[in-house]
Amino acid sequence: MRSIPAILQYAELLDRVSLGAWLFSFTNPAGLVTQALRDRGFHRTIGICDGANAAQHSLASWRGLSPRRLRAEVFGLNHLSWTRRVMLAKEDVLPAFLSNPAAVAQSMMAMFDPALIKYFGMWLNEYLYYYYYAEQAVQSISRETRTRGEEVLELNQRLFARLREINAEQNPQAALAAYYAINRRRSATYMHYARADAPTMAEADQELEAMAGVERIAPKARGMPVLPWTLSKPLKRVSRSTPL
Repeated sequence: MRSIPAILQYAELLDRVSLGAWLFSFTNPAGLVTQALRDRGFHRTIGICDGANAAQHSLASWRGLSPRRLRAEVFGLNHLSWTRRVMLAKEDVLPAFLSNPAAVAQSMMAMFDPALIKYFGMWLNEYLYYYYYAEQAVQSISRETRTRGEEVLELNQRLFARLREINAEQNPQAALAAYYAINRRRSATYMHYARADAPTMAEADQELEAMAGVERIAPKARGMPVLPWTLSKPLKRVSRSTPL
């Protein structure tokens, strides 16, 4: 669903079987796909991105609250968004968060230079990294041996092969553990060139191979495996004065 031609075909099918229906697109790159749909005449289209609630969830975790207690004011378009306030009742708790280096270091905001964060005084969607650090991003991505799409495709193929080997219907807990192992591996290298403590693709692959038997050593509680490369540990600040 990431390609515009494919989603246009789905939109045409929707028009044939349910004329006048709304199309909610949770498809990347969200802004470009939504624009393409609307330019093609599918005006009853809404593009959705879960990045818009990142500030709400991060601040809720920081304060030990349910995200439902916070109300975030977000502007922008899908991935390119800024959060200017996060209200807890009548208090804006975003300034306190942004001025707390330890809190920022444990969020995706750690990829931005403190001076940039101070300048805007807002939560920056992580995809703005590609705008504010465009040249460094291109340099880093160009050095990769695989594109992100190729990496995800390979991981999906590895997962499907493992699920066939496991026989998911007969061994659902082992299948779930295998899924979580691949999902954590995928998350490990998400924008890894912008995160100082993230592994390279090769390092993450090696760790996944080392954890090949993870479904057999997963904790019994809810069958959830313990896996490396989570985003729970603090991220080191990345200096923007040197290539990433």
